[in-house]
Amino acid sequence: MAHISFRAGRRISAGLLVLSFAGAIVLWQTLRQDGPSPSVKVARVFHADPQPTRRNRDHPIAPAILRVQRQQSTNFSIFRNTPEGLPTATRTILRRPPYGLNWKLAQRLPVPGSYWAIPGDRYLCIVEQAISGTASMDCAPTRYAVAHGVGVVTIGPGDSHVSGYRLIVGIAPNGARQVLVHTNGSVTAVPVVGNVFTLRDSLDMPPDRLTVR
Repeated sequence: MAHISFRAGRRISAGLLVLSFAGAIVLWQTLRQDGPSPSVKVARVFHADPQPTRRNRDHPIAPAILRVQRQQSTNFSIFRNTPEGLPTATRTILRRPPYGLNWKLAQRLPVPGSYWAIPGDRYLCIVEQAISGTASMDCAPTRYAVAHGVGVVTIGPGDSHVSGYRLIVGIAPNGARQVLVHTNGSVTAVPVVGNVFTLRDSLDMPPDRLTVR
């Protein structure tokens, strides 16, 4: 089953991560079907005034789960904590939850910004609420997240005075000590603390893939 990412304007296959630019511009990395990461099936960035017909077409709707599923709580200790729930403002942007997500079970990630991990029916998703009034959601089947983790990437464009940046925020399964970020032949090891990992650097390109160890 393919990893789920987001779309902005045109549909392009992407790899492991969502690329959310400032101003809600999303860039996609094209990967081969037989490459190290699965191809994308769905892509979506949600705005404050989403188009319901397009949203419903892009995201399979399933009944919301009532509790975190065993495979999720067993492999991600973060889901054993008392959930904070997704804020009302973010729910309003996303509207009806796809993949059996339950907004009430959202766990806020202990990182700067507004990120939540949300369990669904055999899916795990990460939601980012941007100050621009948009929300990005990155999802993967639970079995894939257990093997590889799941995360979002924000790339901030630079100018003549300020260099650009790349910010990666995600979750990795229990037992993972590091997430390896593979980018254009280079590999950066990022520590995992409490299922959560973050990386901020000055690269202006998305990772090719993530691996956990």
